Amino acid sequence: MGIKKYAVKRILTGFVTFLVVIAMNYFLFRLPMYILGISPAELYGFQKIFKQGYQPQQAEEIIEELRVKMGIPPEDASIWLRLQYFGRYIYNMLTFNFGESYFPPGRGKPVLGLLMARLPKTVLLIGLGVFISMILGIWMGAWAAYNPGGKRDKAIVGTGLGIYAIPPFWLQLVCIYIFAVVLNIFPVAGGTSTFLYDPTLFNTIDLLYTISLPVLTLVLINFGFWIVLMRNAMASTMSEDYIFTARAKGLDEEAIIYGHALRNAILPVWTNILIAVANIWTGAIITERLFTIRGVGNLLLESVYNQNYPLEQLIFFFIAFTTIAANILADLTYGLLDPRVRYD
Repeated sequence: MGIKKYAVKRILTGFVTFLVVIAMNYFLFRLPMYILGISPAELYGFQKIFKQGYQPQQAEEIIEELRVKMGIPPEDASIWLRLQYFGRYIYNMLTFNFGESYFPPGRGKPVLGLLMARLPKTVLLIGLGVFISMILGIWMGAWAAYNPGGKRDKAIVGTGLGIYAIPPFWLQLVCIYIFAVVLNIFPVAGGTSTFLYDPTLFNTIDLLYTISLPVLTLVLINFGFWIVLMRNAMASTMSEDYIFTARAKGLDEEAIIYGHALRNAILPVWTNILIAVANIWTGAIITERLFTIRGVGNLLLESVYNQNYPLEQLIFFFIAFTTIAANILADLTYGLLDPRVRYD
């Protein structure tokens, strides 16, 4: 099987997986209706009746209209009608018709617009944290693997594992207390700059300053993982025959490490890099909540609190898409980077 056939097969299996995920989302976000015995249409309908002064006898008509608009089948609906609602949901998801928000945040606005408005902050915050921790961890892991079992190796790996073992939320709370409360170096709340509305040089510096503390905590949380991953990959590569051959030829040790060993050791790390990029959304929830950053993580929590399931569906749709796409990309690019991989 060539790379083209494998790519088609991998994309098709990824698409099937994606369909399964969005189908599960349909049932997942409708479970509260059956557990609590009340649907979002009733919640929103009663609020609308109360605030806009509708007559009580109009309640049933308003709620029924909202049920149709929200894609919620009637309680006494037949199996065939429920399947029709489910099919309409799948069609809307695949055509990017995600609907509007019925509760805060962004009541009455398209949920896709709400996500796009919050996305830049999350990408900048989590992206910087993952990128810096990755670069730092890979460099320190390669440095530690130069002499496996030595003092430097034990110190670097021990420090990385020690910090990585600390619960992320606790480490972030400690950093907030030390750097924001005691030393007063950084603000307690991050991401409050007006950069997105006025991207001047001053606001750029202000934005970087306000997100410095959350980015610092993300670097501390993640760099231990990259140290261990790179150290193990590098230590395995350093025992290969071509490394001994390079040393026998009299090549400089730095040239051997960064010119030969690192290029091959980075291959197993590459797949983890893509998966880590796809998983930045999950790391955003705790960080954005603790630092009161109005990003995708906070948006998801707000939508869960308010049973704003059109918004929940969109965010989970987005997370599923990026995760599956990153896994497919990792599988395909690994074979291109490593000529030893064959798609038979």
